[in-house]
Amino acid sequence: MHRIWAFFESTCAYCGKVLARANRDGHIDHLISSGAGGSNSLGNFVLSCSTCNGDEKRDGPWESFLRKKTPDASTFGRRKKRIEEWVASCEAAPVIDAEVMEKISQETEAAVAAFERA
Repeated sequence: MHRIWAFFESTCAYCGKVLARANRDGHIDHLISSGAGGSNSLGNFVLSCSTCNGDEKRDGPWESFLRKKTPDASTFGRRKKRIEEWVASCEAAPVIDAEVMEKISQETEAAVAAFERA
């Protein structure tokens, strides 16, 4: 999850609050909740403060929530663009083909077996 913290520069994607990773005050929030059909793919997550994620947004549409959390149209536009850039950057991530995934799985199993033998 280092990637999401770095992309959002340790700030809540919705309200802009600065978050300290060491204090564990950042949450990883679903843009679209699983109840509303959202996935668990990286592009459906944003960095959020506990208030925005846990107390306020709930299962509502992220864009409507973002509009409520921003003081003006300019701030709304910047934050919305940032979230959309995040989503797009995750969609552009390379897909690992099945052969490579199988090799990774085999190597992982071999490493675990060797560890258990030791």
